[in-house]
Order: sequence, then structure tokens, then C-alpha cells
Amino acid sequence: HGGLVMLYHPCANPLEVKRLKSLVQGCLRRHIITPYSLLSEDK
Repeated sequence: HGGLVMLYHPCANPLEVKRLKSLVQGCLRRHIITPYSLLSEDK
């Protein structure tokens, strides 16, 4: 009954975010994908 939470920096490359969203949405039913401003840009 697990799920996945994907946090990304708001300044992340939009194309990379879109690719990750497509991958996650295609594999997992239960997920949350959202920007998080407290992440450092290099992580």
C-alpha cells in the first residue's frame, strides 16, 4: 500500500520534471509530485 512523494526544486529544469512526472505516473498509482522551495538546487 505504499506510495511515492517526489519533491523538486522550483527552479528545476521543466523538461526533466516533466520526464520524471511521466515516469512516476506511468508506474505508480499512489504518488505526490510537487515543488518544494526548501530544497537546495544541487540535490
